[in-house]
Amino acid sequence: MNTVNTYQNIEKLCCIITINEIAYKAYLSYKLGCINFLSIKHVGELEINAKNIECHVISTNEIFIIDDIISIEPEIGFKNVKFKNLIKVDYCFDKKVFSDIKFKKINFTFDKINEFLAGLSILESKKNKNSYTIVQKNCRRRINNLQFPLPNNFVLSFCQNQTQDKEGKPTSKIAINLNKWIELESEKEITLSEFMLYIDKLILFFSVGLKQRVIIDKMWSSSNFNSSSTQLILYPSQIKPIQEKSVDSIFSILYCWRNFKNLEKILSDFVLNTDNEKFEIFLQLYLRATDYNMDYIPQITFLTLTQGLESYLNFKGIKSKKNTTAKLDKIITEINNKYNDERIANALKSLKSTSFFTKIQLACKQVKITKILDFSKDNSDIDENLLKLITDIKDFRVYFTHYGTLNKKHLNTSIKDVEFALKVLSEIFILDLIGINTKDIKTIIANNYSFLDYQNFYFKTYSTKL
Repeated sequence: MNTVNTYQNIEKLCCIITINEIAYKAYLSYKLGCINFLSIKHVGELEINAKNIECHVISTNEIFIIDDIISIEPEIGFKNVKFKNLIKVDYCFDKKVFSDIKFKKINFTFDKINEFLAGLSILESKKNKNSYTIVQKNCRRRINNLQFPLPNNFVLSFCQNQTQDKEGKPTSKIAINLNKWIELESEKEITLSEFMLYIDKLILFFSVGLKQRVIIDKMWSSSNFNSSSTQLILYPSQIKPIQEKSVDSIFSILYCWRNFKNLEKILSDFVLNTDNEKFEIFLQLYLRATDYNMDYIPQITFLTLTQGLESYLNFKGIKSKKNTTAKLDKIITEINNKYNDERIANALKSLKSTSFFTKIQLACKQVKITKILDFSKDNSDIDENLLKLITDIKDFRVYFTHYGTLNKKHLNTSIKDVEFALKVLSEIFILDLIGINTKDIKTIIANNYSFLDYQNFYFKTYSTKL
């Protein structure tokens, strides 16, 4: 493994670029979570047809290549080229032209990879008579044997190696590091933007499992696996989390590698499902909700989760067959024929459509919610507590989005309780979507919440053995 430094912001780095055999002065900027841009000093029209722009840094002789151009916008005295990804050439001693670079294999790691791979290949120290020996312990499966074929002729591998850090003195202590990373290989050479479409899906999978947005902090391509035959360091465009959180324990993880009996199928299905915008939006909104500090703004978190729930219901296509009378159908047809107005037609469709309340009710039934959560709290009626939760989700949604008023029955209902219950409900839907069975979902939810001794207003988790 050839390690690279964690990304640092690049602020207006002065460089020279060449477009149509003409040299221009430009300023390169890259910042995590922001739109990256190259400001080219130029007045008048400037036509850029190249897929990559090579930037030679004046002060250090480094070479950067901007990739996946989004747009070119004029500014006084400049042309701003907005782009997604940045490539840095590592250790290039001969003169090369880096254009239309394609990749066969890309390596990357992220800030919480050890939490996702918890229990796989850890280091232990064994004390001998005169010294300590560092040994590697493999739990259940050796990490270097974890390799999974994925759709579209990709192969994902979990990799590792050991490195040591030692100070200059002979008597200094040696720190042994166990490095883990992911290797993604394509059957044929493709562009970085095509690779990133796949890597973004995998990062989304890991982020949801860890209940927080993870950040790629290292990405590289070895010289043998790209068309430039040069070691390349890659700076991808990423979404920056609002706040960084630590993973306190295994019980604060929604899922990790050990939750799957068939990780290959889980990953393959996930990659295919994320081609559907509604599926991806549901997960992205869940991650946005986990970004917020719920103690201060539970209303914002609730509304974000509600939007995600609507995307989930639409993705699943949940609806009931609403029986309408022949008389009502005739009236609707007559009104549509008379007015021929799209707004009226859409309003009349709602008479036949499934309500938000009913959709949630059907979704809960599909995932067997009462086998996962115990709604018989305080010996009360199971169906009554479940219906109350669904009713409160519906009523608070209407209240916050349509400026309605809450009934007297909601005066003693805390928005924090509704928001918390909706978060648990969303996580159950996520686990079901990615292919985990009801029994395992029950265990995961119990591990996440029963150990916190949280008494929710609507339900409690079942006692379950680890």
